[in-house]
Amino acid sequence: MPPTPLNPQPSPATSLPESRVGIPISRLLISLGILLLVSAIDYATHNELLFVTFYFVPVSLCAWHLGRNAGLGMALLSGIAWWLADRLAGSHYEHALSTYWNSLICFLAFAAIGITVSRLKLAIAKREQLNTELSRALADLRQSTEKTRELQGHLQVMCAWTKRVQVEGKWISVDEFLTDHLQIHLTHGISPEAARQLLDEAQLPPKPEEHNPGSRSTPPPHPPT
Repeated sequence: MPPTPLNPQPSPATSLPESRVGIPISRLLISLGILLLVSAIDYATHNELLFVTFYFVPVSLCAWHLGRNAGLGMALLSGIAWWLADRLAGSHYEHALSTYWNSLICFLAFAAIGITVSRLKLAIAKREQLNTELSRALADLRQSTEKTRELQGHLQVMCAWTKRVQVEGKWISVDEFLTDHLQIHLTHGISPEAARQLLDEAQLPPKPEEHNPGSRSTPPPHPPT
């Protein structure tokens, strides 16, 4: 039995999910760090400089990399951070509800940015998917067109009795030739000539039984005397 290694190396299949999980966490930590930095600068400058637009950066980062829900969550945190920075900076308003109103407006603006960025990311991803499918369809069409031109450039041999076509040394049916080599979709029906022939065969009277010379026939009955 071979000895077990002391430090087994993780396989790529097991290390790949960990790396995928680590990417969203790193994006979230970066967004939180940007939010803390913007809030600190906003608090330090008091009301002299307007920093509300810089809160869009962490919201957009979360919405782009983590989706709409993460963007809305970061928008809520950004609204709370703006409110705390405004309160701690000593801003005074004539009405007590003005600070809450401003915080609500900031949150709605942050949420609108998050939703817009997430939808933009989905639209770009969908467009890239459509472009990929279109490129694949064009490649298939180009390949089938080249194959069709190649077949049209050669003289195809058809059996005069079985009506089968010879392609690359193999005898195939006409249906198979059209569907597999010319990419023509077929369906089956019945022509008027075939329909009349079937009706004529169905209306013909049954054929009389043929007399077999080797069989024993029953003699006709004698007339009564």
